[in-house]
Formats: sequence, C-alpha cells, structure tokens
Amino acid sequence: DDPGLPTVACASERTMIAVVLLALGAHAASEACKSPLFSSRSFLRTTRWPQLQPFFGQKLHLRDAFHLSTVEPLAVAAFAHAVLAEPAGLVLDIGANVGSYSIIAGVLGARVIAVEMQPGCLNLTRCHIELNNMTTRVRLLNRYVTSSLEHALRIAVPRDSCNVMASPSAVVGRWPHGLVNKATRLFMRQSAEERSTSGLLVSPMSLSLDEPALSEELLLRSTAGGDPRPVSVLKIDTEGFEVRVLESARSLWPRVRALLMEIQPCAWKFANVSAEQGLRTLSDLVDGGGDPFLMITLPHAGKIDKLANATIDPCAMPLMDVSEQIQIRNGLATARMHPGSALVDLAQRMLRNPRRMGWFNEVFLIRRSNLERCAKRGATSSSGRGKGPTILSL
Repeated sequence: DDPGLPTVACASERTMIAVVLLALGAHAASEACKSPLFSSRSFLRTTRWPQLQPFFGQKLHLRDAFHLSTVEPLAVAAFAHAVLAEPAGLVLDIGANVGSYSIIAGVLGARVIAVEMQPGCLNLTRCHIELNNMTTRVRLLNRYVTSSLEHALRIAVPRDSCNVMASPSAVVGRWPHGLVNKATRLFMRQSAEERSTSGLLVSPMSLSLDEPALSEELLLRSTAGGDPRPVSVLKIDTEGFEVRVLESARSLWPRVRALLMEIQPCAWKFANVSAEQGLRTLSDLVDGGGDPFLMITLPHAGKIDKLANATIDPCAMPLMDVSEQIQIRNGLATARMHPGSALVDLAQRMLRNPRRMGWFNEVFLIRRSNLERCAKRGATSSSGRGKGPTILSL
C-alpha cells in the first residue's frame, strides 16, 4: 500500500460475517474515525438486496450511503451479483469514494483493490473497514488511474475533502453539465505554495500487470488447473474519466467478467478524450473477442420503488433485439438487457441530447457466456425458475 495508507488488519472472515455492525466507541483511537466528515449514524440497511441476505437485520456503517438505497439500488444488486458469480476473483473499485462498494465486496468475501484519489475519502473508507471488522481483503490506494503514464502528472488534491463529483480534472468536483463547483475554483486559485499546504500530491497509476499492486493479486493462481485469477467485477465511477481508466485496463479486459460503470460522455472532453476516441474505446470493450459483453441498464429507483427489493438476475431478463432503442427512465422494473453494442448507442445519444438521456447513467456489463450458465441452470431446475433469458434476436 501507499505510505501512510496501510492495509487494515482484521479478524477472520467468519468473524467478519458474524459481526457487521460495530460500535464507533470501540474504535475511538482510530484517526480515520475521528474525521469530521464521518458520522457514526450513517449506515446502509441491507434488507433491500436479497444477495445480502446473510446480513438481514444488520447494518453496514457507510457515510452518505442513503443514495445507494434510494437512488442506485440496482447498481448495488448488479455489483453483488458479479461478486458472488466469481467468488475467487479480484474486485477493482476505481473511484471508490467512501468505499461503499469495496465494503460490500469485502463482506461478501472478495479480495478488493480500492483506488481513490481523495485522501479524505480514503480515511473514511479505512474507518468503515474497521467498523465492519474487515480482513486484509481490502487494499487501499491513494492514487488515480489513467492511461499514458509517461505523460501523466501528480495532481494536488485537498487533504480533507471528499466529494462525490471529484475527478482528476476537477479535484473538488464538477457538475455533470460541466460547471466546476466553487470548492474546486477556490482550490485552483491558490498558489502552488498554498496548495502544497492544503493539498496532497497524488500519483497516477495504471491497471496493468506492470502495476505492482495489481500484479501481486492477479498473478495468484485461483484454480487447481492454475488459471490466472479473474477480475470478478471492475467498478468505475470517475466522473467522466472512465475512458482513461478503460484504456489503462485494456490488457486486463480478457480477465474481466463484469463491469459496473457510470458513464458521462459529455465530461470526456475534460479528460482530453474526444467523442470519437471514447466511442471507439467502448466499441472495442464490448466486442470482447470470443466472449462479448452484454449491457444491462440500471435505472434509478422511482417513487413506487421505495420499499421494493432490488435484484439483478440476467437469467430472468429477456435479451432485447439489436434494433430495440434504449429507454432511460426511472423505475427498477425498467431495467433491460441489450447487446453490448447498445453501450455505444447509449453514449452517442447522451452526447446528442444529455437533457433527455441523462448527463450520467450506470450500466452493468456481463459476458455473453453467462447465458450458457443460465441454460445449464435451467436444465437442472425442476421448478421452472432460472430457465435462462429469452433471446429475442441478435
């Protein structure tokens, strides 16, 4: 781990599963938990997600976790599905923020590398790991991911802030429509000397086997046959920097079994990525070689979804025709599975009409081979459930 950001030592996995909710007072000595940003009253109720059934009646301490339940419950469901589908895989959480997804993955038994450029967010994540009695499964890196490392520079980031809209091009936040927020403007107006006091220089990194933090995990053999460890899910939430992250991870694409990603095509330009370059990267990604990706939309919760369970089961979803136009509207029941090429179409339409299609959208990519698993599951099922998706056409 980076200096000053050690891996959190903790108890056994069995203890981790048994004890999810710990009192803040038991960790009063933790510097991370002393952060003024942390609230011991913030937590995530797990009863909304059947995948988190072992934790029914318990809570996960997470700052500002309310949006996961009220706005993005399908994203959590998709993430949990991917982790449980490849339990021996590695989870990469790029743009971890306060560590919500990293903690969920750790609770489900996965090994995690969490990358977050904001030191304040990393401190909160460390505190959350301590509160949930996590194991050494979660490794924290105070870095930012980008491609072309030879041209990437260290960037100054405020030491204590933690903003959900921060990115390497707007270190304290930029609104989805492009306006840099006031905090970022004030920080960037500071002199270099002032930023050296109020900020911390954060180094770039790549998502390749040349990166020691990754090679140590990915070179581990996960099966008796000696197959390299897969990436069970690559989660990217970097506020318009996603193309840079994807290009950095290009050599890992064959190992990635699923992606959970927020896309902000109108913000690509702030990462010096043209629309053409971004669309080309997405097209290359979903092609997937011999095992292409499928895309599942993850609409935000609607008013009628306040108490509804959030689940993602690709085996129960029809695969829409390639000519079927993507519809973006709120409501858990509106999630749809499309051919991977629909991701490029979605990004194009967001670029043309962001007010109608949304300035940002979450999507879940899974391998086409998952459909074969569905067929096998259906063949062994006598209850009529899990017979596999209905393939309309491709």
